[in-house]
Amino acid sequence: MLISIKSPLYLHEVGRRSNNEDSIYPLPTVANEQDRLFVVCDGVGGSEKGEVASSLVCNLVPEFLANHPTQLIDKTFLEEMLSFIEQRLSSHVNANPQCKGMATTLTMLYFDERGATVAWCGDSRVYHFRGGEILFQTQDHSLVAEMVRRGELAEEEAESHPQKNVILRAISGADKPSKLDFDLLTDIQQGDRFLLCSDGVLEAFNSKELSVLNSNGMIDLYDMRDAIAIRCAERSRDNHAMYLLEVADVSGIAASTTGQHDTMPIQMPKEKVPTQKSVQQKEPGPNKMPAKEVSLSNESTEAKPKTSGNSNKAVLGLMGAALILTLTIGGLKMSELSSTSRYHEFLAMGNEQMERKQWNEAKISFQNAIEINPEDERAFDRLAEIRDRERQEFVEDSVAKAKQLLQVQDSLSFHASDSLHLDSMNLRDSKLDSTAFE
Repeated sequence: MLISIKSPLYLHEVGRRSNNEDSIYPLPTVANEQDRLFVVCDGVGGSEKGEVASSLVCNLVPEFLANHPTQLIDKTFLEEMLSFIEQRLSSHVNANPQCKGMATTLTMLYFDERGATVAWCGDSRVYHFRGGEILFQTQDHSLVAEMVRRGELAEEEAESHPQKNVILRAISGADKPSKLDFDLLTDIQQGDRFLLCSDGVLEAFNSKELSVLNSNGMIDLYDMRDAIAIRCAERSRDNHAMYLLEVADVSGIAASTTGQHDTMPIQMPKEKVPTQKSVQQKEPGPNKMPAKEVSLSNESTEAKPKTSGNSNKAVLGLMGAALILTLTIGGLKMSELSSTSRYHEFLAMGNEQMERKQWNEAKISFQNAIEINPEDERAFDRLAEIRDRERQEFVEDSVAKAKQLLQVQDSLSFHASDSLHLDSMNLRDSKLDSTAFE
């Protein structure tokens, strides 16, 4: 199967937080329809450098794939990839103790001749849409999602549960090995859409609303991106990041026909039920409402298949109209959102360049960010930090050169002293010789 996609669309916004712990791959400035790998990570840890963990993992996934270009992405491959990532995270923490406690979620999507491989850990999600139907959705590794699956909580209650930010899996390092789940999606058609997103997007949309955005002929990919951006800016209190993909064409037959959704959870060493220490708590947003007491029947809480009928069509029509109205009203906001997105791209690029000590390149990135948004002080602060580091490096270089100069002077003084001593000895000998001659 040969799958081609349209130009990928993205969001990578800080939202109402002070820093952006979400990371995406490929970098938005270089993403194009030739890309086959897409990654979205949401850092966990806040002051423990969650943004570092998400950025590292976003870079380590493509690094591992690049080093194993001929290997099939299967259970063994993903086990090895996860082990590689965890070892590298541990190495980073050992070298940077201030990052202890950092972790991140992971969602990845990879297109190959078999179809689309999806892997995930945590509560960031991947959706597969066709028309207004969700063909596939990853299952969150979170406390409330587990409660819903066990029938202890209604799905509607999970959206406002006070522990909705508690996740049961995250990638943190070799000392706390995690697990990945993955699926091989082989039923892919032209026009299908894929959404990879952090939970900041899910603060603004539930799954039903996202499916409405994908209803046949409702809105194109750009309008869907814009609708998500507008609503997240208004409703989400968290960072929100995503990649939105649409299949342009599919040719050939899938290499594997083992099923429409060939679920293959990775089997890691057996563990006990997670203890409180193993549960990762993501920083909650403000004003979380407590969950109500619910009474459930024995009916399954799994998503029910889409039903037909005039009432459902009417509901979809109303929801679609509301979203289109949102697009119309919010159209004026898009230039601002686009500028905000570019501002954070330059900010993220500058931060990465600072990590590599590329001071001149970082200054250019932060200056570009300031031109877009001179009111935000973060770029100014980073420029001041660069100047401080450059000044510190200059002082350190000057001190090192001064020490070298002193060593040279000491060496010269030593040789000069030896020479003066020899000259004195020679002069004394010559006087003795002269006296003896007389």
